[in-house]
Amino acid sequence: MSTEQSGAPTAQGTAPQSETLTSEDVRALIRQCSEAPTGVRNRALILVMYQEGLRLSEALALSPDHVDLYNSQITIQGSRVVSLDSSTRDQLFRWMDLRKKLGLESADVLFCTLKGGVLAPAYVRQLLPRLAEQAGVRKRVHANGLRDAYAAELIASGLSKEVIRTRLGYNSRRSFIRYVSQLSRGW
Repeated sequence: MSTEQSGAPTAQGTAPQSETLTSEDVRALIRQCSEAPTGVRNRALILVMYQEGLRLSEALALSPDHVDLYNSQITIQGSRVVSLDSSTRDQLFRWMDLRKKLGLESADVLFCTLKGGVLAPAYVRQLLPRLAEQAGVRKRVHANGLRDAYAAELIASGLSKEVIRTRLGYNSRRSFIRYVSQLSRGW
């Protein structure tokens, strides 16, 4: 008897809630990232996806050239520019500095393995639920959930839908309206 959407008891215990992550939930995930090189990378990756509203594919496609720490911004897919908040900027600086110390400056992608390879989406899909379990977050935690949390915060802040659509990188108004209506219904 599985009820993953409701959070009701299942044969294995209580299923995770299917609701939008809060900023405290995300902070709890970040606190679970170690100080080891992979933890530093993972913390920066989570912050980029959450604080900048990036899709997993967008975050994993970033190259070091897309990051401008001096002006605190990232260029996504060659055209969309997002400003970095100070926390995300600091963590990106820390990861980029560590990349250099590890001899990874020639890696094509920003969020690479410790051997300079491309970080697999499956790695992140497994990482987030593991961090959630360690942090005691009883919600379904997935990469797009970080983007959803960012979008929910933008909506709650009262920004216009057009500004939010631009920040999230939606070209289609129809897709964006559908996304916002699903988000406001709590999925």
